[in-house]
Amino acid sequence: ALLLATDALALGQRLRFRRGLAKTYILRGIINSNTAHFDAAVADFEQCRKQRAALGDWEGVANAIANVGEAQVSQGRYELAATNLVRGQRHGRGPANTESIAADLATLATVYEKMGQYPLALSYQQRYLRLPNRVADAHNEAQACVLIGGLFDKLAQSDSAMWYFRRAVSVSHGHADLRDEAQAQLGLGRVLEVRHQYGAATAALARARALAGQVDDSATRAASLNALGQLALDRQQTALAQDYFRQAYRLSRQT
Repeated sequence: ALLLATDALALGQRLRFRRGLAKTYILRGIINSNTAHFDAAVADFEQCRKQRAALGDWEGVANAIANVGEAQVSQGRYELAATNLVRGQRHGRGPANTESIAADLATLATVYEKMGQYPLALSYQQRYLRLPNRVADAHNEAQACVLIGGLFDKLAQSDSAMWYFRRAVSVSHGHADLRDEAQAQLGLGRVLEVRHQYGAATAALARARALAGQVDDSATRAASLNALGQLALDRQQTALAQDYFRQAYRLSRQT
């Protein structure tokens, strides 16, 4: 995909075809983001923003800014991500663009959850779920369930957490969205571990690791390895735990 994007950019530059360049930059940015090359993703989204601005496509500018914010979430640059996401909403989100607004709200909820501001995270999540005329979207639904499950897990409400994680698994699996399913299985495995359901936890975490590997999601794969290491440690399997932790460390360093 990256090789094709390189060819497309070269052709777009020769033709001075801004619309094609903008589309290619956004696609390459998504590829880089999904494979945990976040600096490259931010650079591509910024290039897309410039092309959209030159075209006077303000909705496209807003989308590019939001994509920058989403990549910064994955980098752990949460305050900057929140600033860009709010900026994107104000820049070109018309009231008719319900699904884009919904995606922004869901991502903002993720940002504030990462910052430990759980009430604010829940408020954004509730705004997303209650957004009028929101069209059902499998990716956004799965991500919302993963986030809510994580919040309930932090509040030690494991029954509610498991319900939402399983809902996310069902939605993403039904739409063959391996990346979302991997994240949902990861959350489910962590809750099962806390409940000392070690066999089910191992199966969920192994599934998360395998799915993340299929879609080259290094961040989720590393998190799955880390969770498997913690699970092995809980079961006093020290050598196995060390192996998982070393794999997670190496992969995290690479990305």
